[in-house]
Amino acid sequence: MQDHASGFCKVIIWKARAHAINPMESDRKTLITMLAFAGDFICWGVGMTFAGQTTVMPTFVRHFTDSPILIGLVSTIQMGGFLLPQLLVSNLIAHRERKKPFMLAVGLFYRPIFWLLALFLVVSRGQDGALILTVFYLLFTAFNLGDAVATVPWFDIMGKSVPPSRRGRMMGSAQIIMGLLAIGAGQVVKAILSPDGPGFPFNYALCFAIAGTGAMVAWGWELFIYEAIQPVSENRLPLREYLPVLWRVLRHDANFTRLTAVRLLAGMANMALPFYIIFATDQLKFPPESVGLFVSAQVAGTVLAGSVLGFLSERSGSRAVIIASLTLQTLAPALALFLFFTGLTSGAFAPWLYAVVFVAIGVGQSSGILGFINYVLELAPPQERVTYVGLTNTLSGVLLIAPLVGALLIDYFSFTGMFVVVLAVLVGSLLMSMRLIEPRGMYGDYKVA
Repeated sequence: MQDHASGFCKVIIWKARAHAINPMESDRKTLITMLAFAGDFICWGVGMTFAGQTTVMPTFVRHFTDSPILIGLVSTIQMGGFLLPQLLVSNLIAHRERKKPFMLAVGLFYRPIFWLLALFLVVSRGQDGALILTVFYLLFTAFNLGDAVATVPWFDIMGKSVPPSRRGRMMGSAQIIMGLLAIGAGQVVKAILSPDGPGFPFNYALCFAIAGTGAMVAWGWELFIYEAIQPVSENRLPLREYLPVLWRVLRHDANFTRLTAVRLLAGMANMALPFYIIFATDQLKFPPESVGLFVSAQVAGTVLAGSVLGFLSERSGSRAVIIASLTLQTLAPALALFLFFTGLTSGAFAPWLYAVVFVAIGVGQSSGILGFINYVLELAPPQERVTYVGLTNTLSGVLLIAPLVGALLIDYFSFTGMFVVVLAVLVGSLLMSMRLIEPRGMYGDYKVA
């Protein structure tokens, strides 16, 4: 508690100095920083539409294998590679006053990886399925590891450079713009993957090339971010001293521990993410071109999250966002089960009804920053923000087993058995989320110095 108080006093002094120096300049830098974060988020989101991990990538892998384990490995690599390294990264950079140079350097390493994947597909011409899958999984792992390393400073810079009261507006607006653009991108995906498109594997090579371009344009926006300078620990702690700090956070911050439990339980619903699209084409017999519709529907969920949840975040805080998001996410497994057991899968309207599943998925995947991450940024003491972000994301790394659990449930039971488990998990996490407090205002607002 004494460390928290000392850190808080240092932040108050820093805030006073920032306003005393030039409050108008601080407002200008804050606005530019918000626009840069929004531009980064928009370009990244539109680009990743062409490499959707619940739509494009599972169907790409399906060209080479019918194994649910290998299809589910896409989500396992994404979650494990992205989440697990963040705790080590947080210790690596916690003592750095300026984290932007580190973030930019890492971005130059991993963001062009989709270009390499596209080039490999063109050169290989899709002839050796085992080799293509091996290279795909290796490159995709490297991409997500790089993303993990860059994400910790990204969140810390946003947490200290964008006031909490304006964060919801910034991310909500960015999600709306990104969503509207990505709906059009979904139609482009549909055209590329249709029978009239370039043909396999050049259709997927084109998708991955566009994804890499979006990632690099997003990196360019990060150059315009003004990083606020706040007090940090003077020296990097050795790992043997850092681990007790993490245990202290878990033991003494009951709000953080409760949030982590909700996030982990809700995250187990990710076991179904790679299989909604397979369920649609294999079990419900929707045509392959429906993939484009589902991509657009998922993006529509992003727009919904940005408009409704962004407004809710600014008005009521991140706790309300978490509850609303979990409520909407229960629609995905519930609707999949409903369509299967009622047999309402024929006719032109059926794929549009199933598209609601992907709207719910889009809401869930787009509410992470507005909900769980924003909650952590507001809950964490300023000097320990990097530690809190790294800890919550690394703990969530256990969710890498979720798609594998989903695959095993499908193998031993059925798709419907897996969806029943997912529905139960989401309802349980929703009930647990009711006990969360609202952390807004614990450390006040601040501006870029």
